[in-house]
Amino acid sequence: MCMMIWHPEDAEPLTRNEIRDFARRNPHGFGVIWRQSRRTNHIKGRFSADDTYAAYRELYDSGHRALALHWRLATAGARENANCHPFEINGVLLMHNGVLQHRSTKTLSDTQCFIRDELKDHLCPDVTADKRWVAWLNGRIGSGNKMLLWAKNAREPVIVGEAKGLWHKGRWYSNTYAWNAPMRWSSTQGRMVGTLTRSEERAIKRRLRATTIEQVVAVVCSSAQGTDIEQIMDELWTKKAALGEMLRRGLFD
Repeated sequence: MCMMIWHPEDAEPLTRNEIRDFARRNPHGFGVIWRQSRRTNHIKGRFSADDTYAAYRELYDSGHRALALHWRLATAGARENANCHPFEINGVLLMHNGVLQHRSTKTLSDTQCFIRDELKDHLCPDVTADKRWVAWLNGRIGSGNKMLLWAKNAREPVIVGEAKGLWHKGRWYSNTYAWNAPMRWSSTQGRMVGTLTRSEERAIKRRLRATTIEQVVAVVCSSAQGTDIEQIMDELWTKKAALGEMLRRGLFD
C-alpha cells in the first residue's frame, strides 16, 4: 500500500506529527528524493519516525524543498532496505503506491518484479516526457496504483495517475487511506471541501446504520431531488453537508 507525497518547493512544510502519522501507518521503510547540483539524489532505508523527521527538516532547512517522499507498508516481498522506495532504473528514480497485479517473491516486492519484467529495458529519462508512454504506464499499472518518476536531470517528477491522488496544503498525496486525511471532493479543479476525518466518517455511518459508502449513497440519494448528479450533490451540500462530502468521495475517488 504505502504513502507517497510530492512536496513542491512552495508547499506548506510537513509537521513532526504528520510525519509520525505517516511512519506509524507505514512502518516498513522510508525514502526521499531531492535535487542537488542539477541532479537527483536520494536516501532510503528503515528509519524511526524521529530520524525521518530529522532528515526531512535537514533537507527543508538547507533549501532542498522540492521533495518526493515515500513510506512503505509492505504487502509483498521482504521487509528490508532493498524493497524501500525509490528504485533507480536507467537514470530514473521510481516510487510506487498500490498493489500491482503482478508477481512477487519472498524477497522481492511486486514493485521490484514489475520493474524487472516490464520497465528495465525501456524506462529512461526521455520516455518520462512522452505523454503517450506515461498514459500507457498509467493504464498498465491499473486503477489502484500510482507511480512517481523523477529523471536524473529533471527539475520535477512525473506523477503517473495524478488524478487518483489528492492535493492538500500544496502537496500531492497518493491516497487517503494511509494517513489521517480530510474528506474531500476531487473536482476537475482539484477543489478541496470539508474537513471530515476518518473517525468522523465512521461516526456518521454508525448513525445511519450503514457500513459501506454505497449504503450511505443510497440513504442520501433517496431524499435528493432530480437525477443530475451535480444537482444532487449541490442539494446534498446545502442540506446535509457531511453526507454530501461522503457522497462526493464515493462517486469521485
